Amino acid sequence: MKTLKHLILIMISAAGLASCSMLGSLDDLEFEYVRTDENIITDAASAENQLAGVYSQWKPFNVSTFFTLQSLRSGAIATANIDGYTEFQSNQITDTNNATEKVYTNLYLIINAANSLVAALDARPEIKGLSETRRAEIRAEAYFNKALAEYYLLCTFGEFYDLKSKYGIVIWNEPVRGTVARARESVAGSYAAILADLEAALQVPATPALGHAGLNAVRALQAKVLLCMQDYPEAARVAGELIEANDAALESDFLAPFANPYGSAENLFNLYCTYPEAPLGTQYVGYYGTPGEVVTALADELVGEAQDGQLSTPNLMAYYNWLKEQIAVDPSFETLFINSVNEMNYGYTSYTTIQDIIDEYLMYGMSEQEAIEYGVAPYIPPFTEEKGIETGIAPSECNASGYDYRYIQTYDPVLVQGECGMSKYIYNDYTAGPNNTLFLLRMADVYYIKAEAEARQGGEHLTAARNALARVLERAHYDRAYVDGIADDRLIEMIHKHRYMENFTENQDDYFDQVRAFKLDGRNFCSNSRIAAGKSLIAPLPRAALGGNNLLEQLP
Repeated sequence: MKTLKHLILIMISAAGLASCSMLGSLDDLEFEYVRTDENIITDAASAENQLAGVYSQWKPFNVSTFFTLQSLRSGAIATANIDGYTEFQSNQITDTNNATEKVYTNLYLIINAANSLVAALDARPEIKGLSETRRAEIRAEAYFNKALAEYYLLCTFGEFYDLKSKYGIVIWNEPVRGTVARARESVAGSYAAILADLEAALQVPATPALGHAGLNAVRALQAKVLLCMQDYPEAARVAGELIEANDAALESDFLAPFANPYGSAENLFNLYCTYPEAPLGTQYVGYYGTPGEVVTALADELVGEAQDGQLSTPNLMAYYNWLKEQIAVDPSFETLFINSVNEMNYGYTSYTTIQDIIDEYLMYGMSEQEAIEYGVAPYIPPFTEEKGIETGIAPSECNASGYDYRYIQTYDPVLVQGECGMSKYIYNDYTAGPNNTLFLLRMADVYYIKAEAEARQGGEHLTAARNALARVLERAHYDRAYVDGIADDRLIEMIHKHRYMENFTENQDDYFDQVRAFKLDGRNFCSNSRIAAGKSLIAPLPRAALGGNNLLEQLP
């Protein structure tokens, strides 16, 4: 789906230029087949296509990789070899960082596409085959996309935690058709614009189409925005109403919505991605399998004593011994396995024998058994699964302990699903079928929003805060006694910690919450060294944006 572009390429020959005087003034010419807001939508199908184009703007590599970089910044993942990643690793981001420039541009492309769609609908009172109900829904979905893009822009590039700050974002409520300078709105003005867009988005369908936003998604984003702008009574009210209406959508198992991204009612809005039409790239497979030090330390802290966390140790040598037995019977089996290993590494390795793999890890100082268990054995279960081979080796039991259950479910070697080493993103981008997606809004997060909004009001609201927290922590194996045992003056801190464990690697809120807590409460709730005075808590506006808009003011 190509995005709407108002670029006209007119090729005129030298002879044509010579005869211009016979045609009269060029200003009076009307060109055919020029797409404008007045004629880009001609019927119901073209209206739906333009809406699909707005949603598709979330899928470029520049957007999805930025979510990965933010996971690096929040300490949820350990590494990411993406352009600009070193600055995210230290959280010392400059105004020439390519990743921030690209996501800044893409988010404004979403806003411009949404504004263009609204303008196109408004320009045509009657559209063939399009009912007034569906027209209103499409218009509302455009406003939802605009509000979501504005939310990410404000939290990434604006002082979103300070309503008195003048450093909000540039707000566009109309399509941009050229180079136009405009100053930032204040933070308060930015929030007012986002809430106005969400108010206009309330006419979205109650039951949305696949990959589209419905009414519950709009309400969830409203609650999140209200929490960030510190309107705690209203955030609690909106979140509470959504919980009352949609509590049944909360899955009993933490991983259920990830295993069923398009079928779980808990997922309020995530991108519809299928191979090969709309993949989001391989960053989830490549980088998400190694947890960061922050998420690991927090998962350890929440259960038992510090540094007592242990994951299961699967019987890797049993798989290796099975592999050697197959090769002894049929030597060509080794070539089949090695080719699969090279393919799983996306061509970055070119091993020819198993001994090649072992020798590489011996060079790192490992023992031979360590080299086998780390370099060879992990490839065997995915290889046998791909080939439909039964090994006869029973899976080891999960005996992990000392970690938050959500961390165990996600990273334990016995429980892990898919090929990337973590069970939130289980699909392989190089196979047919569903692809990994961005989980932008989930029902589970609404409970954390409700809990914090109530807790920040204190007093009699603390009971409501504990009720919301207890409901969502049930499936993480924390009982009501645990929630009631949290001291009142630590309740907000503990809500933040558990919200981090719920959201890590998903929607960037694991990072935004750290910034909010540091600025509002003076608390680094998960001991992330990247959250400190002198760090780039808010990303600077890209230098390219400043060069194209002389009214923009950089952060001090």
